[in-house]
Amino acid sequence: MTTQTIKFHMKPETFKQNAAISLQDKPLRKSLRTAMDMLMTKRKAVLSDEEELQNLRDLCEHVRYRPNGRRKTDPYRDARHSQNQRTG
Repeated sequence: MTTQTIKFHMKPETFKQNAAISLQDKPLRKSLRTAMDMLMTKRKAVLSDEEELQNLRDLCEHVRYRPNGRRKTDPYRDARHSQNQRTG
């Protein structure tokens, strides 16, 4: 096992380089995969009913609107929505 110095307050200019280095860190990737698997399992246990999940999503969508009726912009959500529309 290799040791890596953990740096906090990294500069945005070196993000891509830092990400590439971190993606090569197998113990870190395994740890993240384990954490994601656990979160997904817990989510499925709590939100196993598809209709209830959709109702919750619809309710949350209302939270995304400002009091004046305008939706807050979320470029990541918009990009995912566009991609989902293209792929069906």
